Amino acid sequence: MRYTALTIGPIYEALSLAEKTRGIWAASYMFSNLMRDALNNLEDKSAAISPSVNKLNAKQSAAGLFNDRAFLRGDRAEELKAAYEKARDKLIGMIAAANPNGDRAKIAAFCKRFFTYAIIVKDVADGVNPLLAFNELAAAEQEPSIAQNGEGVNYLLEFFQNINGSKLKEIAYGERSGSFKSLPRIAAHGLINGKEASFDFDDKDIDDTAIYESLQKDKSFRQLYKYIAIVYADGDNMSKTLSALSVEKTTEFSAKLLDFSRRAAERIEGFGGLPVYAGGDDLLFFAPVYSGEKTIFALLEELGADFESATDGKSTLSFGLSISYYKFPLREALEFARNELFVKAKNAKGKNALAFIIQKHSGQSFESVLSKSELSDLIEIAQNETDENTALPRGLHYKLAQHETLINQTPDNRLRALFDNLFNEEIHQTRFKASLDASLSLLIKLRSSDETDATKKLWAILSAVKLLRS
Repeated sequence: MRYTALTIGPIYEALSLAEKTRGIWAASYMFSNLMRDALNNLEDKSAAISPSVNKLNAKQSAAGLFNDRAFLRGDRAEELKAAYEKARDKLIGMIAAANPNGDRAKIAAFCKRFFTYAIIVKDVADGVNPLLAFNELAAAEQEPSIAQNGEGVNYLLEFFQNINGSKLKEIAYGERSGSFKSLPRIAAHGLINGKEASFDFDDKDIDDTAIYESLQKDKSFRQLYKYIAIVYADGDNMSKTLSALSVEKTTEFSAKLLDFSRRAAERIEGFGGLPVYAGGDDLLFFAPVYSGEKTIFALLEELGADFESATDGKSTLSFGLSISYYKFPLREALEFARNELFVKAKNAKGKNALAFIIQKHSGQSFESVLSKSELSDLIEIAQNETDENTALPRGLHYKLAQHETLINQTPDNRLRALFDNLFNEEIHQTRFKASLDASLSLLIKLRSSDETDATKKLWAILSAVKLLRS
């Protein structure tokens, strides 16, 4: 049967232009809205396989729900081209509105060069899922945008800068007022939420330092409110899942992924985060490290469970997490999170993993890759930190690092004696006994899972917990 595919871009190039949270959101959301509008412009929407056109005109999410590829039944190249160009021209109008002093003709000419698309029509053999048959899309997506001049790029930068008063933001957020939260206001959501009026700032742009001068006057202020989490997520083994689905089942599956994306965006917002996109099995968002008695790690566990439920257990979700000081270069932190996902988590044994890197203000960094079970262990240890009877002794992770070689050379049946020797003060056998026993049990568990660097992984977990209690 014949099918038509559309891919739009250049998403990565647009994201690379953005320097603030609002710009990154705008760079992503404009492509999602472009795809949504293109699908909405189709005469026969029932031809769409993916993304789902269910609830196409429902209230929009704060995150971009529509990814950069679409697949339709039949040869619909001409119809799709017209639908896309109409949607693109609408977007150009929004960009022009953000540049009132710009030459509209020049803005339109630049945008038509900058925004790329490819439409491919091909026959797909029976029994082959069309979403897996268009290998040509990857090559088309590598084609660079031909609009590189500084003047043209400035049109987009102006659009990103003025996104708070734009039509695009109105589409996403409706009547909800206010500007996009800066990194400090996301990071400190756990402190700010519910008592915004207590702090000396409002919705207008103010200096990050001034924000923290106001926040630090609160007696509940914690150092972790200066750290921001950036998360990339991607579904595991999606090709295998799709290969087992008929075209009709794929359409149903796309609808389930759209519903998951909506719920994920709502969960992230509820945590105090800023969802950038939630397109099917892909997520990108900013979030606080700690919010309302919950950690970022617990949020990721919940999102993973939601995804498994949405896919009826056929797929899992892997995460790349970067936690960094709010002054750390944003583009670098984004790249770290992306690298943690696609280079590390997606290559972990069995996938279904979290790869994280934490960049401390001191310059120290640590990272690890955790399985779903090990993520649960980290969450439990972090939760225990709220109880003085199960809290970890301070400096535990440093002592483990100091004696790493000795620990690695000690067999499991001698680790208890080694721990008793390393932690031999009375307080270790009373107040900290439960937490030391839990750490020892986790170390043995990590070793039993064929973990070649169990001590380093335990150190990374405990270092993450130390940040969570700062």
